Amino acid sequence: MADKKKIRTLIVDDSFFMRKLIREILETDSEIEIVGEARDGAEAITANLRFAPDVITMDYHMPVMTGAQATKKIISLGGNKLPAIIIISAYTAVGVRETLECLRAGAVDFIQKPSGELSLDINDISAEILAKIHVAALAKIKRLAPIREKKEKKALCNKDYFEKIIIIGASTGGPPVVEDIIVNLKPNLDAMVIVVQHMPKYFTSSFAERLNKISSIAVAEAHTGDLALVNQIILAPGDTDMSIEETTENKEFVQLFDRHKITCAHPSIDVAMQSVAKLRRKRIIGVILSGMGDDGTEGARAIKKAGGYIIAQSPETAVVNSMPQSIIDNSLADEILPPEKIASRLMQLVL
Repeated sequence: MADKKKIRTLIVDDSFFMRKLIREILETDSEIEIVGEARDGAEAITANLRFAPDVITMDYHMPVMTGAQATKKIISLGGNKLPAIIIISAYTAVGVRETLECLRAGAVDFIQKPSGELSLDINDISAEILAKIHVAALAKIKRLAPIREKKEKKALCNKDYFEKIIIIGASTGGPPVVEDIIVNLKPNLDAMVIVVQHMPKYFTSSFAERLNKISSIAVAEAHTGDLALVNQIILAPGDTDMSIEETTENKEFVQLFDRHKITCAHPSIDVAMQSVAKLRRKRIIGVILSGMGDDGTEGARAIKKAGGYIIAQSPETAVVNSMPQSIIDNSLADEILPPEKIASRLMQLVL
């Protein structure tokens, strides 16, 4: 039997110490082969052409050319095989915005450095780094056009009674697809929309701001106690779980709580979907997009049991297809659609 092909990986970071630490992490995995290193974005472009890696771990803050600039250039150059790029970024407001731009430009995923640019404790997230490299190696790389901001936005409706809820769950490869869906929803949606995207703390607030700029409907990160309103889009915050609960006055509000013990991905799609499925007198549409694992499967099952409707992204269009494939394999999908058809179908279902 032939040996399993190793994951050819290029390490890009302007710090010698960070490259050394990342190399040491990768060397603990016998299925990963380190093919080279680069000290800045310009070197990364040259090294990509030279080594043709399967995966690139790309620092964001670098001299000569940032990780964002290098990512856009590498993806735009095309070729027979595009590398799966994982952005490794310290948390800064600018860094988060640029990381989200990188995902739009074709990066597969991102990792937050635990303690700033020179994170000597990066070994604390070694399991996350190795896991994401393995997932990235299976990804289908997508080149997507940038989305323009919308200057006009419908005012937030104060109507707190509604019958229709759309809940969207996504993980790896999901942010650009979420953007494409949200940008194409019309302001006369007459429904509440919930987005649960696996992302860490701080990144979800910036993602909500980004979605709000491109959407015709107001988008905001959710907070405990927020009332659920018609024609609004709320995004579950990172590093916590979220449910929608009913008041005694038959109104609905957001409840945030510590990570659910039985789930490994946060915010949990299952937890949010299961809470929505318990609401009375609601028409629920669940959407499961690109992602690794099966988060959303039990939530979709609860929605179906409550009489709701489930759409799965077509697996062949997903950057990582495990999540939508799990919905299909469990016979929970009422429809299987490519991303470009999901928004228009949602409009048909709620109007």
